[in-house]
Amino acid sequence: MRKHQGPLFILLTLILTFIFWSVSEPLKNVAPVRQYSEMAASLMLVCFAWVNFISTRHPLLDSLFHGLDKSYLYHKVLSITSVLLIFVHRFTLDAGKGNHYGENRVNLGPGPNGPPPGAENGAELFSGIANLSMLLFIVLILLALFAWKMNYEKWKNIHKLFFIPYMIGIIHYYGSSDYAVTGLSSLGLWLNLVNLVGLTSAIYSIGFYERTAFQSRYVVTNIRTVAKNTLEITGKAFKKGIRYKEGQFTFIKFTEEGKKFPSHPFTISQSFRKNEIQFAIKALGDHTSALLENVQEGDTFAVTSPHGRFDYKAGSKRQVWLAGGIGITPFRSFYQSAISPQYSIDLFYCYNNEAEGPYLDEIKTLAAGSGIRVHLHDLQTKGFLDAEDICEVVPKTETVDVYFCGPEPLRIKLERELKTCGLRIGHFHYESFQFK
Repeated sequence: MRKHQGPLFILLTLILTFIFWSVSEPLKNVAPVRQYSEMAASLMLVCFAWVNFISTRHPLLDSLFHGLDKSYLYHKVLSITSVLLIFVHRFTLDAGKGNHYGENRVNLGPGPNGPPPGAENGAELFSGIANLSMLLFIVLILLALFAWKMNYEKWKNIHKLFFIPYMIGIIHYYGSSDYAVTGLSSLGLWLNLVNLVGLTSAIYSIGFYERTAFQSRYVVTNIRTVAKNTLEITGKAFKKGIRYKEGQFTFIKFTEEGKKFPSHPFTISQSFRKNEIQFAIKALGDHTSALLENVQEGDTFAVTSPHGRFDYKAGSKRQVWLAGGIGITPFRSFYQSAISPQYSIDLFYCYNNEAEGPYLDEIKTLAAGSGIRVHLHDLQTKGFLDAEDICEVVPKTETVDVYFCGPEPLRIKLERELKTCGLRIGHFHYESFQFK
């Protein structure tokens, strides 16, 4: 049930919005199609509020969605849903134009049953800014898709610009709604609260997150190479370090001149040690390559509070761990902790070759006395790991929990194959690092 708290809360807010709209009456006589159009707009405001709240990376999201990474899956779905609702609202609004101020709008003059003086000009103004908002959304969506393929940082910067059409949409709502947006109506009070959450969340994530979330500061005390193009960076807290669990990740950034590294999530690669933190970072792009080329002992970096629910203790006692390359890091933090002898674990570790396998020498020593059965898989000599390799070792008569960390194509491949090879899987656990 806990894993579904987030989507249930989202569904509840959408249902409440529909209920409040159902019991509310428009302030003037409008066509039914226009009323449904404004219902779509109300639902859109709720979706955008959720999108903005998820962007804050608030610790509550870990509990609601069973991991911050899972919340970003809903962030993506809600973003798409919001844009679709914009189009529904816009085009159904046009369909109801003819009955905005009564059934024979063109014959009504100013008065109690017709539009007040200047209302037509005001309606056209707010309709115009709504068109501008929709146009900006379309342009930014196209730019975001293009920039995402080029550079993640550019994508994030373009993403911040979505606040502009969102703010225009809020202004449009308060200027042209046919329902009471102020006062004590249930729909008005509810949407005022929704908009307050959406706006404050957007302002915080754009203007204050980078300044306030990175409270814990560390100094680099040790750097060592653990594989080709992969460094292990150990830091000691200046004051009090964060309290983290094995398998969790945090956002890290270097802020020193000449060594600035934009915030990025990395899994903590060791079991908990007071006032110390450690990461194994592989050069996978321009920013990580520049970081590894320039980082030195004595440099300082900052981290956020820890995130994630990738925890072997939450699974059954019979487990299969699947690690690909740098994806060994959470499992390293697991096996460094005191694993109860009640657990029966098979660790499959895939790597391109001996030189590119982080902690390979360390893992080879686990076979003796660790309680973990290690299965090394060198892709250069054995080819890709497949489900049959796993099923040859793990009996199909046992129900196992599978924990995976590695490249997404490998996860999709193994998850699909394991379902067809007959292995009885209780849960397949993994985390996604696509924070977009």
